[in-house]
Amino acid sequence: MLFNYLRNFVNIKVLKPSTDYAIGNLKFRTSIAHKHSVETYGIIFDFNVKISFMVDTKFFPELIKSYAGSEILIMNLVMYKGKENILHLSVDNAVKILKEIKPKKCILTHFGRTMLKADPDKVAEKLREETNIDVIAAEDEMILNLD
Repeated sequence: MLFNYLRNFVNIKVLKPSTDYAIGNLKFRTSIAHKHSVETYGIIFDFNVKISFMVDTKFFPELIKSYAGSEILIMNLVMYKGKENILHLSVDNAVKILKEIKPKKCILTHFGRTMLKADPDKVAEKLREETNIDVIAAEDEMILNLD
C-alpha cells in the first residue's frame, strides 16, 4: 500500500501475474495470481539458485506449475489443519506442494495460531520425514546462507 500523498515521490510499477521483471541485475518473475482475500502474487528470484516465495494463498493445483523448478522454496504456512473457507495453506497442502515441486530446501514462515501451537520445528521435522526434503521453520532474524 502506498499513501496517495507519497505517489508523486516514487516510480510506481504495477506487477502482473506470471511476468518477468528486472531491476538492474536482479531478475525475478511473479507467480500466477494466488487465491487470497486480496490481490496476491508470489515471487521467484533468479540468482545462481532459483529462490521462490509462496505467500498467502489457498491451495490450488496450478501453484505447482507456477513454482516448478524452485530450488529453495519459502512458504507461508499459516494453518496446521486446513479449513475450506480459509484462504491459507495447511500442512497437508505443504506435503502435496513439496512432493510435486521437490525443492532442495523449504523454509516455513508466517505461522498462525494453530501452527504455533503445533510447534513449527516439529512440523518441519514431520515434513522432512514425509517428503525427504530439507524443511526448516523460520525464526526471527534468521539469515540463510546460500553458499
